[in-house]
Amino acid sequence: MEGDPCPQPAQLNTSMMEPCKYLGGYDYFHGSEVAYIYSCILLAAVPLICAGAGYAVVKLQNSRRRKFKMQQEENNNGKAVDKMVVKEWLHQNHKRQVKIKFGPNDAFYVVNRKGDKLRSIKLGNVDSIEARWECGDDSESPGARLFLWARGRGAKSRDEDYLACSWLVVDN
Repeated sequence: MEGDPCPQPAQLNTSMMEPCKYLGGYDYFHGSEVAYIYSCILLAAVPLICAGAGYAVVKLQNSRRRKFKMQQEENNNGKAVDKMVVKEWLHQNHKRQVKIKFGPNDAFYVVNRKGDKLRSIKLGNVDSIEARWECGDDSESPGARLFLWARGRGAKSRDEDYLACSWLVVDN
């Protein structure tokens, strides 16, 4: 075609073209896979480390609080307090470790392992105290058992009797 303003040397076909490159994105993590794995592990470990540190702080505070309570008990203005560590029977399958404190006044107290008072039995208005001591021969509850009953006048009504009973297993 003569007089064509845009002359073509030949018809364009695929043999004249450069081969196509496959379309792909840029891989930001290429060559840094190990650093990526370590950063993921670090991000997952930070909350676990914080939770562990919080748990340790709570345990440390509880331990210090128990020690402080024990020191306060020992500094009881020079009044003597006898203590006995026993297991209190609550149910057929459940016992808990408690401490019985006798004194300094006319009462005895049952406190838990943290030092919190569970119960107190005042012996000022008690008419009679019955205690029965048994040795455990059966395999279900080895050790000595102490049954305590305190009978007397109640504080609300002068005519009512009250009964306090505990079954305690003394560890050997």
